[in-house]
Amino acid sequence: MNVDNYLFSYTSLNTYNTCPYRWKLIYIDKLPLAKKGYLSFGTTVHNTLKYLLMGPLLPTLESVVNIYRSKWISDGYRSKNEETEYFNVGIEILKEFYAYIENNKERARYVEYPITANISDFTLMGIIDRIDITENNKLEIIDYKTSRVPYTHMDAEDAEQLIIYQFLVENHFQQEVEKLTIFNLRNLDKITVPRANESKITSIKNKMEITVSGIKSDYFEPVENRFCNSCDFQSLCPLYNKEVVKDKELFVKGLKYVEIEQNIKKLETEKNTMGNELIEYAIKNGIRQIHIDNYIIKIMKNKKLYFTPDNIKKLQESDVKLNGVDEDKLIKKINDGSLNLFEIKRVLKKLNFKDEYTINITKHI
Repeated sequence: MNVDNYLFSYTSLNTYNTCPYRWKLIYIDKLPLAKKGYLSFGTTVHNTLKYLLMGPLLPTLESVVNIYRSKWISDGYRSKNEETEYFNVGIEILKEFYAYIENNKERARYVEYPITANISDFTLMGIIDRIDITENNKLEIIDYKTSRVPYTHMDAEDAEQLIIYQFLVENHFQQEVEKLTIFNLRNLDKITVPRANESKITSIKNKMEITVSGIKSDYFEPVENRFCNSCDFQSLCPLYNKEVVKDKELFVKGLKYVEIEQNIKKLETEKNTMGNELIEYAIKNGIRQIHIDNYIIKIMKNKKLYFTPDNIKKLQESDVKLNGVDEDKLIKKINDGSLNLFEIKRVLKKLNFKDEYTINITKHI
């Protein structure tokens, strides 16, 4: 396909890399995406920050809140309660961010700044949340995040979006970017990393060129990924429909498999219930075997070590220094030889074990 009239953003390129078929449905077929409350919330907050950060003077907090109310987007929330919850979170974010800006006497140089650049035979575009001039007369790119889960230093270092923004900004202003920043608005955590080196920029540019070449060659096959379960286009996706529609035999096998799996779970539950009753009976009557027809049901008693706080404390106080002990770590230390087996046996004798009963079935010969 001809891409001359397309503006490629980080979001659109990332969509294609995740699933080319989804990209086609959105950008060629123009199918609408379902509204999402968290996206509406993010857009509202960003629109309000533009008002708060622009201009030489800091507006009043009251006017910022009023702008937030006037720009509020109600689309996509699952309930009125959810919308109210998000709205109140936004008010708190703005109040705390306003105090932060006021205390640091910050004013932005550019806010929500759109930039385009030509790469090879396609056009790349981005809207940068904020661009500032540093003390060294270089540039800082700031990307504001409203998500519940805060971004980390590792996220900032590996953020392809920020590297793409760096390329766009340096290409546009012909001025070096000194640092890249992710600002978590929910906890006012500002994470700053140095500019991406040329190797990273080249790698990202090559990746984008490969992505666009896939689009130009009309490659739009669906790719299974971690977002499939929440995809808006499941009913149109060949991965969800093709085998069921074309292969009736496979469809019947699938139904049978589900039926068997459900029966197994049901039988497993019944088995555990009956097993517990047999164990209780054996303990109460002081027996270890129950003879039924040609079978012997043996009740096996074992000692099971549970890593209770008391046991962990005893291990940590022993000669065997184990911090944050759990069963997997203990087994690993024994297997890899880093823990002496005779020494651990001596330590284990100090610990409190719990009786655990299991059932073993044998047949009379």
